[in-house]
Amino acid sequence: MACFPGPLVIVGSGLAAYALAREFRKLDTEQPVVLICADNGCQYSKPLLSTAIAQQKNADDLATASAADMADRLGLIIRNNTRVDAIDAEAHRLIIGNERFPYGKLVLAVGAEAVPLKLDGNAAAQAMTVNSLADYRQLRGHLEQVEAERPAIVIAGGGLVGCELASDFVSGDYDIDLVCSGEQLLDGLVPAEIATVLRQRLENAGVACHLSRRVESLHQHPQGLLAGLDNRQHLPAHALISAIGLRPATALARSAGLTLGQRGIAVDRYLQTSDPDIYALGDCAEVDGVSLLYVKPLMACARALAATLATTPVRVAYGPMPVTIKTPVMPLLVAAPSRLQPGSWSVDQNHDGFRAEFRHGDGHLLGYALTDKRITEQSELNPQLPEFF
Repeated sequence: MACFPGPLVIVGSGLAAYALAREFRKLDTEQPVVLICADNGCQYSKPLLSTAIAQQKNADDLATASAADMADRLGLIIRNNTRVDAIDAEAHRLIIGNERFPYGKLVLAVGAEAVPLKLDGNAAAQAMTVNSLADYRQLRGHLEQVEAERPAIVIAGGGLVGCELASDFVSGDYDIDLVCSGEQLLDGLVPAEIATVLRQRLENAGVACHLSRRVESLHQHPQGLLAGLDNRQHLPAHALISAIGLRPATALARSAGLTLGQRGIAVDRYLQTSDPDIYALGDCAEVDGVSLLYVKPLMACARALAATLATTPVRVAYGPMPVTIKTPVMPLLVAAPSRLQPGSWSVDQNHDGFRAEFRHGDGHLLGYALTDKRITEQSELNPQLPEFF
């Protein structure tokens, strides 16, 4: 059982927050746990946001439990629709408007924010994101008001999220333009050979891909919007979705004077920040210099931190963590190599798909990408991957 005075306070209500609360309650059923979040606090799976159109699900369908349900299940006090303005670390208090809320141990699980597009034009403020259930609800509400038989959507960003969204929306009778600033889709995740075939399959499904292009402006148009590209081409649209990247939410950490890393709140392998009573996990945290915005590392952190807070300190361990990219036109499993590691891709293609291996000059496997039926070959490759720590 935990042995610190005051409540355990978790800020956030996403997968990281609820995963930690769930794991902690397995070990300690008595310590008061307070969860404070700016949204309504309902539980949902964020990865499902990029497949919801194909599954014909609205925002309510994606919510699996209300805040009240989660409070009852896990024995929590949940303060939803409550924004924490700052942290007074010396006094162990959260600043919420005029209120000062005390904590014994504090966990920041505040996620990551969508990087906004820098746009000119009189409709620049109408660019949308799909980074939360609230975002998805707003987007679906907007599209339901469009009278066109096939609404047109421009997606800015050819990375994982952009490709998943394009694949999802095109399956739902939308006209999709996918604008990618790089020379290939999934740059840094897969070799050019796989990216080329993925592009071909998306285009065969109805997605128009624009490589080496950026969206620079968004203007009102009699039939909706016009998204202007950097080559002066204009794409008609009923919605522009920004999927150019995520950046960890660090404002609260800054207010407390916590040390920041290159990609998030700096924590050690116990998920402890530079303040011994404040921890962080999930997309907002950089663990021992590593930032992985995926579910598997998040769950590993939740289990380790729950044990640290409830019983005995446990260092988180990251083994191989391949990521499934949800593009049904081309099933993909990727263990992305670090951009800092020198090496090269070798690509093998047969009738079952691609097997691409990224190896160091000395032959050590540093990453891989598998497609289609060859995804089953991960069992051979995973043991060869180096552990993060």
